[in-house]
Parts: sequence; structure tokens; C-alpha cells
Amino acid sequence: MHAQGRLGGAAPAPPQPVGATVQARRGEVLDIPLRIFGTRTQQLTFLIRTAPHAGKVSAPQNTANESAIVRYTPPTDRTVTRDSFTYAVRSAEGVSAPVEVAIEIADTPMDLIAPLELRFAKRLVSGTETLALELQSRGGDVCEGDVTVDAPWRVEPPAHYRIEGNGRAFLRITFAPDLPGKFQGEVHFSAQPARVTTLLGEAIAPLAVQPAALDLRFESVTGARTGVFEITNQTEGERVVSVHATERLKLDRRLTLAPGRSATVAVVTSEDDRDELAEVIRFEAQGFGAVLPVRAAAVAPLNSAVAPTPTTTTPAPAPPSRARPAPTRVPDVEPDPAPAPPPADSLAQRWTHLAEVTSTSATIEWPKFPNQQTFRAESRELSLRDKQLEITWRPVPNFTTSGADKMMRGAFTGLTPNHAYTFRVLAAGADEPVAISSLHTHSPAPRAPWFTWTRALIALLVGVLGGALYQRVRASSAGS
Repeated sequence: MHAQGRLGGAAPAPPQPVGATVQARRGEVLDIPLRIFGTRTQQLTFLIRTAPHAGKVSAPQNTANESAIVRYTPPTDRTVTRDSFTYAVRSAEGVSAPVEVAIEIADTPMDLIAPLELRFAKRLVSGTETLALELQSRGGDVCEGDVTVDAPWRVEPPAHYRIEGNGRAFLRITFAPDLPGKFQGEVHFSAQPARVTTLLGEAIAPLAVQPAALDLRFESVTGARTGVFEITNQTEGERVVSVHATERLKLDRRLTLAPGRSATVAVVTSEDDRDELAEVIRFEAQGFGAVLPVRAAAVAPLNSAVAPTPTTTTPAPAPPSRARPAPTRVPDVEPDPAPAPPPADSLAQRWTHLAEVTSTSATIEWPKFPNQQTFRAESRELSLRDKQLEITWRPVPNFTTSGADKMMRGAFTGLTPNHAYTFRVLAAGADEPVAISSLHTHSPAPRAPWFTWTRALIALLVGVLGGALYQRVRASSAGS
């Protein structure tokens, strides 16, 4: 009976595996431990009973007699957020019932990656440049949104982006400035408002004029208002610049500028123009343009000049008196009737007469004074230094003088056509001018065209007469 009782007893059960719930991150491999309740003194075998329906699981690898590990790979399909598999344990007592390992799959939050800065090359106003903006998403979720930029930038359609996890996209950003200057803007992303990309660009005017506005100042030496500006060709080709202004402004009307080169241009008004001035100078160069406002305050009218020849006044008759008149004393030295040299500044300007102006020469006249036989001429040059107007007088090489009884004549040759000049004439050894004149040379006369109908008619008549004469000579030779 005792033996039968032992044989009818329950057999030992196999070890019971432990179920679990784990969390996996999509795109990353997860190590999942497998174990049992209690302990065993034998080597156990772990068996995968049901594979995951979406992800993948490796074969179990024992880490000890009573435990193992598997490697789970989540699916790439982001619609799958849950997965599971079952496993059992085999021992000397048999195979256990399977248990489930539940897996929750979490996506990595989207992380939009964009350049910190996008720098555009320096370019001319009205020109454009388009650069590619690369966007990346380091997250598992879809990164989706719209891009906005500040002027003078624009986003080339489409401005909407949709980036899969760990993917990338490209947008096109165009820099389109319509004014010169340095610009800084930002790219904004609706999906991540805290992230921005800085935009940097610079635009230059094809024709750069400095200063931005020109204020003419009055010169007491010439009696005119003057100023100077600098114009620079910032294009890559040579430009012929046409300058347009009213007749109140005397300046060069045509300039030729090499690439990157500048020219300093003087602006002068006539000495008799003393009203307030508000003008605009316009520049045109093969499709490019610029403007320069010019201002000048009104100038008080000049006082009338003193005549160079002194006048003799007759004293008024004295009232009758019974007293014997005192004798009149005759001066020891008689006064010199010749006039004194004129003072500088406006009086020399008023006594100077512009006799003739052509495209390359000019002649001026001024009163002749004693002991003044040799003269030199100087030309005024205006320049900008540290944005300040500087006036320099330089000797004129092509200057000759001739004189009559009362007037001197000075001739300037080799001048530039259509150019403004201010000349002053000084006597030898003197520092004050005896004559000052501001003038503007004429434009060169247009060249006659090579072909004219008159020339064509004359050539035709010469040909007809020549042909008739040739036929007559030939006929005479044949008859003889």
C-alpha cells in the first residue's frame, strides 16, 4: 500500500515563467529579460511560443541557469503602437504554459533641425539670389508646418514642409532687395516657433552717390554756391553715365566709369543766381539710375561795386561873406588818377567779363591796372575728404594774356567740353585775384554724317559724266 501511494502522487511541475510589460522606443533595439518564479538548480531553456505581430524578436540567449534575454526590434510603421509575444520555459519536469510580454512602442518626439544662419552674397539692387534651406527631423513623429520669412526675402512655393522621422526636406529662399543696404531677417517654422534661422544679405546700388543729399555753400571768392559729390560704378562693367539737371546747376553732363571706379563731380551755380534752390540731379547708365537732391539757401544780393575810376566832386559854393577869403593852399603832390587794384572776393568777380566760351576754350576780360604786366591763372578743384568739401587751386598751363589801354584779356585753351570751371587770375607776386570767372564749356559740335543725300547725288553725277566721257574717248579711238 505504501509503494502504491508513492507511485500515485503528483509529478513536479515545470517552472512558471514571468510575464512582463515593457516600453520600446521606435528606431531603437530593446533588450528584454526572460525569467521564472523561484529558482531551479538546473539549466532551463526559454522558448518563443508566439512571435510579435509587427516587430521582430531574436532567439533567447541564456544569461544564467534560470534567466535569458531576447532583443526586440520595433516596427517602422508609426501606426503600430503596441506589440507582444509569448514565451515558455522547458525544464526536466517539462514545458511550462506560455506567458505574454506586452510591448508599448513610443515614438521619439519630433526634433526639427535647421541651419542657424543662411548668408547671401552681396548683390546689386533689383537682383535676386535663391539658396536652398535644408531641414531635418531627428524625431519619430512627422514634422509638418509652414515657413515664413521677413522682407526682402521670400519663400519660393511651396512654403509647407512635411518631413518623416529621420528624414529631410529642402526649401528655397530668395533674397530680392529693392533698396541698398545691409539686411538681417529670420526664417520662422510653425512646427517649432522657438527655432529660427537668421538670414543675412547686402544690396548695393549700381550707381552709388555720396553724400545722399548735397547742400551747396556760398563762396565769397566766386560769388557762387558750390558743392561736390562722388559717384561710384559698383557694377562689373564700364558704364557711361548721363547726368540730367536744370540749367541752374553747372556740372559735367557725361561720365565714363570703369568697374568699381569713382568720380568726383563739382556742382556750381552762376554768381547771379542767388535764390533758394531745391533741385534733383538724375543719373542714367544703361538701365541703371540714381538721384541726388541738391539744396541751397538764398543769398543776400551783392552791394553795388565801386567804379574803378575815381570821380571828382565840385564843392558847393560858399555863402557870401564880407571877410576876405583865406588863400587856398596847393598840395605838394597831385593825386594819382589811376585806380587802385581791386580787392579780392566779390569785387574781382564783378569786374570780370566773360568774353567768349567754346567747347575747348574761353576768354575773360578784366580792368588793367598799373604795374601789373605778368599774370598767372589757377583752376579750382573741389574734392571730398572725410565727407568734407575741400577747395584746391591748381595752376593752369594753357593760359595766355594780352592787353589794351584799359582792359586785359586772358585766354584758356585745351579745356574739356561740357565741363564746369572756375578760374582766377593773379598778378605776379600777388596773393589776391584780379579776376575770377565761373563758366561751363559748350558741348562738342556733332560730327557731320558720312552719308548724305547731297554727297550721294554728287557722286552719281560724277559717275554719269565720267562714264559718258569714257564712251566718247573709246568711240574716237575706234574710228581712228
